[in-house]
Order: sequence, then C-alpha cells, then structure tokens
Amino acid sequence: MAIAATVMQVISYFVCSALRDFAVSSFYVLFWTGCAVIAGPIFGLAGYVWKRSEPRNYVLAATAVLPAAWLAEGLVSYGWRLHYMSTAILFVAIGVTLAAALGQRTKNWFAQTVWLTTLTGAGGLGFVALASIL
Repeated sequence: MAIAATVMQVISYFVCSALRDFAVSSFYVLFWTGCAVIAGPIFGLAGYVWKRSEPRNYVLAATAVLPAAWLAEGLVSYGWRLHYMSTAILFVAIGVTLAAALGQRTKNWFAQTVWLTTLTGAGGLGFVALASIL
C-alpha cells in the first residue's frame, strides 16, 4: 500500500505538470518513480512501527522519519538550494508540527530530538546528493 501511495504521488505530479503544459521528462518520471518505490516501504514501515509498537527506541526513530523528511526538504531543497524562503519556512513549520504531534505518543522529547536531528541530517545529505544528480 505504501509503494502504491508514493507511486501515485509521482504519477499525479507529472499528470498535473503535463496538463499545465510543463515539460515532462521520461528520465524524471522514471527517477522519481524509483525514489517512490524505495521511500514508500520506509515511510509505511515507520508508520506501522509508530502505530503498533511499544514505545521503545525504534518507535522514537519511526516518530522522526516523516518530520525529518519535511525538515530536510525545507532546509536543503527550498532554503539552501532554491532560496524559496517562504516555502522553506512552511516546510520547516510542518516538520516541527509533525514532530510535536507524533512525539505525543512517547513524550521522550530528548531522544526524539536526537533521532529527528540525525534523520534530518541524513535526509539533508540525500537532498544534496539528489541536487548533484539532477
């Protein structure tokens, strides 16, 4: 189900782009579909662990996955790379809000912050790598 959700996001994005007469590259469709196939199970597993597992360290990691993705994309893609500051601020605000909401399950704020910082850094490095490819 998670793979289907992320692949549908890619398809929807490129269909909307085509309908608006934006250029749609086969390379980008394949590239982002590959990313969706990888990311879908990761986000799906994180959601499952967050919902179904006892509050232990892996739940803290799962709690940080989604907010870290928003923070990393906001800081690196929109803030650092594109200089779209209003979008960067929005993405960071969403990431912080998600972290606070999802963290209510364990309320282990220090450990969650460590995981969030670590995963945001890893995601940021991923976005830097993507920027060098694209």
